[in-house]
Amino acid sequence: MSKPIKVIEHQIQLTITNSVEIAMVEAVEVELLGYLRGELKNTSIAFNYQISEGSEERRPYTAEEKFKAMAKKNPALLKLAKEFGLDTDH
Repeated sequence: MSKPIKVIEHQIQLTITNSVEIAMVEAVEVELLGYLRGELKNTSIAFNYQISEGSEERRPYTAEEKFKAMAKKNPALLKLAKEFGLDTDH
């Protein structure tokens, strides 16, 4: 997560874009809140999540998705694949 973190009064506002980030934050939330509340001697500190839909482009995972993403950036790849008879579907 490299998104900005905002602090508004006693609320720590995190911008989250996907379910993986939600799981990551939830895994450490209790421990982190306990630490912050103890060190800062402030029991009213809390996390506030802001879900930012569609702000981050989905990364390609399959070989086909990766090839399409690269070909979108560099159309010459399509020509090379066709010239050499490469199978780009897998």
